[in-house]
Amino acid sequence: MKTVKLVVVLVLSILLIMVVVRNTEQVETDLLLFRTELPVIVLLFVTTAGGFALGLLVSFLVRKKDRAKEEL
Repeated sequence: MKTVKLVVVLVLSILLIMVVVRNTEQVETDLLLFRTELPVIVLLFVTTAGGFALGLLVSFLVRKKDRAKEEL
């Protein structure tokens, strides 16, 4: 099982490195009130992190609501 985990981590690491290397060009991006140029990988990271944070927030709020219902 340890070997399987190691292989999975190595494969995912190699895929991540490939994505980073292939997405270094600059793109112009509109961020609400201003326009900026960012590497594609930074934009991918920011949108992924934002989606993850939003998912955590929604999960937290749903759990909090469920706990409040159980207490009644």
